[in-house]
Amino acid sequence: MEEVKNTKLIGIGNEGIKKLEEVESKIVEKIDTEKININKDVDKDYVRALLDGVDILLLTYNSEDKKVRDIVKAISFMAVERRVLCIGLDSSLKENKDEMGVD
Repeated sequence: MEEVKNTKLIGIGNEGIKKLEEVESKIVEKIDTEKININKDVDKDYVRALLDGVDILLLTYNSEDKKVRDIVKAISFMAVERRVLCIGLDSSLKENKDEMGVD
C-alpha cells in the first residue's frame, strides 16, 4: 500500500475522538492524527500549527454539540485559506443546518 502523505485525521469532541480511535490503529502508520477535547482553546496559532504541511484534512465529530461545531468551523475556515481539502465525517443522526465549511 502506498503511503498517504500530508494527511491528518482529527477527532473533535467525545464522539469524534471515539470514531478516530476506532480507525486509528489501522491508519496510524499512514497519516498523522490529532485529538481535540472540546475544552481545548482552539485559537489561530493552534489551528495554523495543525495545518502545517497538510494537504488533506479529515475531521470526525458529532455536530449536535455547539462547541464541536465552533471548533469545526474554525478549523475549516483556516483550511480554506490554506487550500487544504477538508472532509467532515459527522456521526450525528440529526441534520445540522449550520454551515461548517467542510465537504
